[in-house]
Amino acid sequence: MTQRKNLNTRIVAKSSHLKIEDREDIEAGLTQGLNFKEIAYHLRRDPSTISKEVRRNRIRQEAVLFNDKRNNCIFAKTCKKQHVCENRDCRKFCRTCHCNDLCPDFIPFVCKRHTRAPYVCNGCDEKKRCPADRYFYRAMTAQKRYQETLVSSRQGINATADQIACLNELLTPLIKRNQSVNHIYGSHRKELGISKSTFYTYCDLSLFTFRNIDLQRKVRYKPRKKAHRPTLDQSYLNGRKYTDFKEFMEVNSDKSVVEMDVVETIKGERVFLTFFFRKTKLMLAFIMEKQDQKCVSEVLDYLENLLELRVFQEIFPVILTDNGGEFKHADIIEHSRNGARRCSIYYCDPMAPHQKGAIEKNHEFIREYIPKSTSIRFCNQELTTLMINHINSIKRDSINEKTPYDLAELLMPPITLKLLGLQRIHPDFVTRNPSIFKQ
Repeated sequence: MTQRKNLNTRIVAKSSHLKIEDREDIEAGLTQGLNFKEIAYHLRRDPSTISKEVRRNRIRQEAVLFNDKRNNCIFAKTCKKQHVCENRDCRKFCRTCHCNDLCPDFIPFVCKRHTRAPYVCNGCDEKKRCPADRYFYRAMTAQKRYQETLVSSRQGINATADQIACLNELLTPLIKRNQSVNHIYGSHRKELGISKSTFYTYCDLSLFTFRNIDLQRKVRYKPRKKAHRPTLDQSYLNGRKYTDFKEFMEVNSDKSVVEMDVVETIKGERVFLTFFFRKTKLMLAFIMEKQDQKCVSEVLDYLENLLELRVFQEIFPVILTDNGGEFKHADIIEHSRNGARRCSIYYCDPMAPHQKGAIEKNHEFIREYIPKSTSIRFCNQELTTLMINHINSIKRDSINEKTPYDLAELLMPPITLKLLGLQRIHPDFVTRNPSIFKQ
């Protein structure tokens, strides 16, 4: 909000309506004392747009001074009149009392900020001592008024009584001949001048002499039930979107990134909670009885207690996952039960599994042991760890024919692999089929 170069350059608006973020920038600019041209340059808007927005949505606040002894006269500081109230015993100057309603020479004080730019008291240093009423611009109030205007402008009938009468005169004889609405619109679209949905709305409001029952197809079908879709709380994404993740990694490129996901074989049954370490390509998997937030929290608490907080923070500094319902309680994932911060979590964009494509690709190994639609009720954590040990012992071309276990030994704290139950499988005994569960 401090850019002051090329303010006379013509700016093309990025959208027709102001958003809440734009209104917050306007409020911040007014508080800093910037003029409309400077604010408009920052928002890529015309200065007149900012001026109209401020004047339209400013709110009035009555001035309240100490002991409510406000004197709103322009002569309040110099006037020496006495006995305006005809009380001859009073020895005080009338300006210290409520003389505005009695004095014949009273001229109200009008603040120049209210009649010309910026039209509000945001950023005024004299507002605490000013006797005039205050005017403020508040972003949230302006946004609420804007939303109310959007709703109210679309309510009611956008037609005069004469227009309704003309439509009724045209439509009534056609409807009585049992003509369909599509046929009428095919013949008289220009004369009607309204859409089909508006026609049906006017019928529902009984604006014509005919009724819905006179429309053949209108009474044949029941109106569709509108599915109630509750508003989803997206507050957990604040500061945790994929764009925030990329910005964080540009500054903290040395941080280790762990991708987290869930592998489901049969809907409603047990699932695997998987972790994939990008630097080492090591994978972990844990059995969860249900695919919900509670089970995810229990696994993370288990890992923290197993490894201790310091080690957990070292190997799980940044977690990247999707927008699954089991991962939406970000505060529980990021903090221990005692409130200590143990990691930072970020979320991929919706319908963008490629943003954590490494763990998605690694899930193909799990499918070799447990194909889709195969129950994992037989599987316990010991068998799950055995499967993971075989997967982590497979040599990869992408890491110079090394195994993820080899890199983990070099890059992770030595005690970590032992505590997690990870072991190296001899290359000749690595198995990539379900037979490992029968040994």
